[in-house]
Amino acid sequence: MKRSLLFCLLFLAAAVPAAAGTYRVEEIPHVQRADRRRYVSNPDGILSPEAVARIDAVCASLRERGLAQVAVVAVDDIAGGDTFSFAVELFGRWGVGGAESDNGLGILLVKDLREIRFVTGGGVEGVLPDALCKRIQLRYMLPAFREGNYDAGMVAGVEAAAQLLEGGDPDLGEEEGLSLGAILLIVAGFVFLPLAAGLAVHYLSRRCPRCRRFALQCDSQRVLGTTPSYREVEYTYVCRHCGAVVTRRSRQSRGNGFGGGSGGGMIIGGGGFGGSGFGGQYQPQPQKGRDMNVTLNVSFDEAFNGCVKKVSVRNPQGGVETLDVKVPAGAVDGGRVRFRGKGAAGANGGPAGDLLVTTKISEHPLYSRHGADVLMTVPITVSEAALGAKIVIPAPDGTKIRVSVPAGSQDGTELKISGKGAPNVKGSGSGALRITFHVEIPKHMTEQQEQAMIDFQAACEHAGQNVREHLGV
Repeated sequence: MKRSLLFCLLFLAAAVPAAAGTYRVEEIPHVQRADRRRYVSNPDGILSPEAVARIDAVCASLRERGLAQVAVVAVDDIAGGDTFSFAVELFGRWGVGGAESDNGLGILLVKDLREIRFVTGGGVEGVLPDALCKRIQLRYMLPAFREGNYDAGMVAGVEAAAQLLEGGDPDLGEEEGLSLGAILLIVAGFVFLPLAAGLAVHYLSRRCPRCRRFALQCDSQRVLGTTPSYREVEYTYVCRHCGAVVTRRSRQSRGNGFGGGSGGGMIIGGGGFGGSGFGGQYQPQPQKGRDMNVTLNVSFDEAFNGCVKKVSVRNPQGGVETLDVKVPAGAVDGGRVRFRGKGAAGANGGPAGDLLVTTKISEHPLYSRHGADVLMTVPITVSEAALGAKIVIPAPDGTKIRVSVPAGSQDGTELKISGKGAPNVKGSGSGALRITFHVEIPKHMTEQQEQAMIDFQAACEHAGQNVREHLGV
């Protein structure tokens, strides 16, 4: 009994198909890299081996005769839900269509989104314009797709496109001739009336809610989400008159049946989607890896005198590497040291990026930096400011120097001592030590100090000195 149950479970597990994946562009299998005779990427098994073989044969024939390079992709679902952008990027990466002839045709089927996309190069657009691509879809593909027969629909669609490329005239289901009255009625009902309604809606949508002028202009749009039945889009408008920004959302129907609203072909000009031909000739271009940034904290003294510090980073091979970073004497805040080839790994055989180590100098209680100059504030007494004095201060290089305070120095008086700043990291010599004097007024004085200040004030009044004379008082 247990063995029978186990057998049944295994049988059911084998019968259940693998869960459909949601593919990004780079995850779609590029079948031509493995076999140049293959033109159909079918990772989810939507198409049978027989259908794939038939499509491969048709595509190979078109290529051998130089008529077109065709790539067909059938998947359950894609990331983002935008089949057009996905198809353009996918077939562009693959290089569908020769660089000289630009004769590429890409066909994308997304089963879960119920959409089929044709993307053509400029070299075949004259044979397969958008209108004919749409009619191929409507005539040969969509009826079969709606019934779940993807083999019949895809084979018929590819063969119809091939017939047009070969100069044939497939049955695209054109309507019988209509009378002039019927034609005029159709034009009035399906062209002019919707056009008038659309123009009215468009005109009213341009009215700014702030200034009430018809000055809104669409600035951008983005797809918020997609379902098999609709696509939700957010539009951003900017008023040309008052600058108001307005956002509006709308749902765009994707139709009730398979492929509703998907459109047909689209011209993508320039060198076969930017590639050099679908197949073995196409090689992805090497791309340099991105640069990586690391901040290195150094003290004021380390930056002033120079030092060697270690930094550990993850190398392109995935391991951890310890590097010696030489901080030059006179290094400034925000300075960079570049290690070439120590950044992120490159793509398609491209070189690794660089590692950029940026120095961040910590604050010092006495000094600050302005390039190679060192700034310092030195307190002095009232009497030193008035009478002048010789004082000793510590220099940033560790020595002590004697400086002269000029008599009559005011609060904020500056003194510059050349050669006592930081080494010039981009030149020779050193910067200057720039001293700013700050006159310290005592908050608490002894009786002797108070009497001295009273005597000083009296002497100033006797001499007729008035520091506020310029104020007119």
